[in-house]
Amino acid sequence: MRWILINELWSREQSQKVLKYTHLMKFKGKLVFVNVPVKDPEKHLKYWEKLFGITFIRSYTDEALSFHSPISSRGPYMIIQKRYEDEPMTCFFYVPDLEDAIGDLKSAGGKLRGQIHELPISPKLMEEYSRLRRKLHPTDKAKVTGSLGKAVEVADSEGNRFGLVELEDHAHALFKVGKYRKHLSAKQLAVHRESRTAAELLA
Repeated sequence: MRWILINELWSREQSQKVLKYTHLMKFKGKLVFVNVPVKDPEKHLKYWEKLFGITFIRSYTDEALSFHSPISSRGPYMIIQKRYEDEPMTCFFYVPDLEDAIGDLKSAGGKLRGQIHELPISPKLMEEYSRLRRKLHPTDKAKVTGSLGKAVEVADSEGNRFGLVELEDHAHALFKVGKYRKHLSAKQLAVHRESRTAAELLA
């Protein structure tokens, strides 16, 4: 009986901690794609396909030779494309408002590494893109435009390079953002906060 009571009290304590951190469940940024620039995209596909165990397909743009594939059910994509100058591998994070995100970046000592640019869908592939999107998300009524969104490469105050991207509504389902995003659970966040004990022990 004593152990049942102790277990019940522990469960209540954990439940209170979980509820305490539910307000932290939603984040603004989310990794949506990793851009891997290479000299010869078609040649390098074999390695990445073997690593992830999935076939990469030609991307929906005709502005650059590019291939892509989803690498998680939560939305991130890997993109293999032709390298330009000293372009490094770059992680791009979704933000609801690109201008606001840039403002926050600059306030924190970061800077732009390039110009804001569109992520165009080739006019030749608009119909095919729309068809596949309807097949994957038949209830999504967002209007398809000629672009997935707009992006920019940036760097934080330490010089670490990454990208920010604001996606069009019709691309939210594809990259699992907005209403399609699966946030960290309250339990995950509660356990994360509890892990501060480790830092205190190492101090």
